[in-house]
Amino acid sequence: MNLNFNYDKIIVVKYDFGGGGRFLINCLGLSNDATFLCPRITKLQLLDKFPTEKKLKYLLARLKKCRDTKIWDELDLIDKTFWGISDHDFFFRSEEDIINYNYPEHISKCIDNGKYIFISTHEDEYIQKLRNCWGNCKYIVFKNENVFKDARNNMIDGDHKYFRIKDKLNLSSIKNINEGYDFMWDSSWYLSEGTTVKKVEELYDYFHISGFDATMISKYYNSWIDTIF
Repeated sequence: MNLNFNYDKIIVVKYDFGGGGRFLINCLGLSNDATFLCPRITKLQLLDKFPTEKKLKYLLARLKKCRDTKIWDELDLIDKTFWGISDHDFFFRSEEDIINYNYPEHISKCIDNGKYIFISTHEDEYIQKLRNCWGNCKYIVFKNENVFKDARNNMIDGDHKYFRIKDKLNLSSIKNINEGYDFMWDSSWYLSEGTTVKKVEELYDYFHISGFDATMISKYYNSWIDTIF
């Protein structure tokens, strides 16, 4: 399948494990201008059968499931399911392989319909590959992930150890090729509901994404925080 690799509505989100990158992607994905990292929901959205209200309902229901089962499952909104391959698998492929990869059909339909779509990664080196392939990608790079992770670990009680973030290698502190990003997201903003909502709104404005709803973002934020803290 031939994709338009000049497409300018792909947003790459680079963050360390546990830094809140998925939450931010889902906040942006609530807009009808963007899609969730789920083929089924994306296909329904492209048929005008999955509006923003259903997206929020999905997020809240899946977070409740995580609380009930005590299993964090990424809400089934993950790159490998959406793109058909994980960023880790892409990392070991050549740029030619990335361009010629047989992407799922819904990817081309998102591009044809002008939807914002997302790629998440923890690898600096993968960003460089993406820049060489998707020349017009936008980039959100995280900082201060450890501030947020430390706050979570300090507040998690004995009944919620399944959400404790283990120490992992922070690639950003070792190899810094974050130059050229479009927006720097500070994970410490997550410690305040008001700041989080305000900064998400700034991102909507920055990328010209329509449909920002502060009430929806607040509901999602509070359910997310109740789940992971």
